[in-house]
Amino acid sequence: MYTNTSCTLYLASQNYSKVTIPHCYLTHRKIAITARTGLEYSENAFCMIKGNSSLSFTEGKDFLIEGPCDFVFDNTDGKKQSESIKALKALGAFTVMMADRKEYGSQKMRHWELSCK
Repeated sequence: MYTNTSCTLYLASQNYSKVTIPHCYLTHRKIAITARTGLEYSENAFCMIKGNSSLSFTEGKDFLIEGPCDFVFDNTDGKKQSESIKALKALGAFTVMMADRKEYGSQKMRHWELSCK
């Protein structure tokens, strides 16, 4: 798999502990759908992560940041968690809206596809 960057994941299933992915493919893009109210953007980034079958995603609650990130998520109470989410978004974090595990082919072909907003 072609890789172009690294990324950092903050997963709700792991109490937002940091997971560093050293090699991934990340592209920024805008996919729009037309609704009655006008254009709505459904995706801002697409990321593919090789292997890593041990990851567990909670769609709509997990975050992805391009590159290494030293941010420490404070999960002590609801207020601190809300402040940490705002701080992550201010750093440019994407929300993982869809995580799809591709289990076909050889071990080298198996990967995650993440659709982010």
